[in-house]
Amino acid sequence: MNNKYIKAKKDILKFADFCTTKIGLGFHWDTHFEDYIYNKNDKKMFSKKRSEILNQKLDECLNLNYDYFVEIIMNWSDRHNLEMKGK
Repeated sequence: MNNKYIKAKKDILKFADFCTTKIGLGFHWDTHFEDYIYNKNDKKMFSKKRSEILNQKLDECLNLNYDYFVEIIMNWSDRHNLEMKGK
């Protein structure tokens, strides 16, 4: 499989950062991007076209290095939870 968007670990890191920044603790790599909604008004977070691109990027991350992507997400989640406990 030739990756269109994700070619190296730095690309995985950048996309993982996007996921955690844009979606936050609700992000999970098993959820398709078209399923994310804003809680306040039930509006979808991403258009159909944007969701397709994001799903492709996610697939490319997971295919390139599944463990690395999951580790980034889980470490972010752990750090966030620790910060919340400290407040």
